[in-house]
Amino acid sequence: MPKIPQGAVLAMDKSTGLYEVIKPSKANRAKFKKRSELAFYHQEERETLSLLSYRISVLPEPIHIPPPIPNTLKFRKTKLLCRIEELKPNLLATTIRLQPIVAKLSAEAEQQRLGLPISISPEIGIRLWDWYQKLDELDELEEKLDTIGHTLTNAQWRRLSGSLKQIGGVSFVNLSERFSEVCKELYDLNIKLP
Repeated sequence: MPKIPQGAVLAMDKSTGLYEVIKPSKANRAKFKKRSELAFYHQEERETLSLLSYRISVLPEPIHIPPPIPNTLKFRKTKLLCRIEELKPNLLATTIRLQPIVAKLSAEAEQQRLGLPISISPEIGIRLWDWYQKLDELDELEEKLDTIGHTLTNAQWRRLSGSLKQIGGVSFVNLSERFSEVCKELYDLNIKLP
């Protein structure tokens, strides 16, 4: 069988049984090329229309409406979360450092009730007892810092962190011997907790 060039047609003559190659002219080739492009274009259009008619005829899926956002859901700001994480270790360390002072203050108050001499002035004792009451609140604050922390204002945050830093600056070395000096230093700081 002879090789057939592209675009040519092989035809057999029945009377002689010979094969003949028929090549279209350049003008005819251009016509067929244009027709094949048009046929391809129309085929694509038919497929698109059939797809659109399929989409129109199919029932759409029911729309799923998500449930409403609950009122109790609150997103905390990153700034507050960072402040809470920064303050927790300082708060815990401060409460641990002040426990011996509070124990010594309660012993001093007991001595005063019994009429025995005390090592600090009553004014300093009263101020430090006020502090002690605030420290109870501070202990609660340390436990509830995750829930209370987002209600504090910027000024309260600054005051609390500044107070903790000031208390951290006081040396509690030899507390039994230097108790009156340490109490005087704490009194002189004039710390105001939020």
